[in-house]
Amino acid sequence: MTDYEIAQELPPITTDDLKRGFMIGDVVLANISYADAETVCLIGGVGGNWFYFGGIDAEVENPFKYATYHDFDEIISEIADVLAEFKEEDPTEWLFYYYTLNHK
Repeated sequence: MTDYEIAQELPPITTDDLKRGFMIGDVVLANISYADAETVCLIGGVGGNWFYFGGIDAEVENPFKYATYHDFDEIISEIADVLAEFKEEDPTEWLFYYYTLNHK
């Protein structure tokens, strides 16, 4: 089976998965630049994968400021939307996030 076929057989990554990931540290908002801006979502801790979300606001604000001025549920929803796109467009990366968030 291809990664795409495997991903299609698995349930989606839910907002509850993401909230649990935030609570245990598997999901964090991180900064990837030296300019103290560019908030990204990092899943999997050190050595994990990161991706952009949240549009221009996230790109120009540091993680603390972004989290302070945006509702937590809104942030979770934005991250979930990006992950849903990955399931279709980059299933290999999506599988990494799925298994990271659903480890036992």
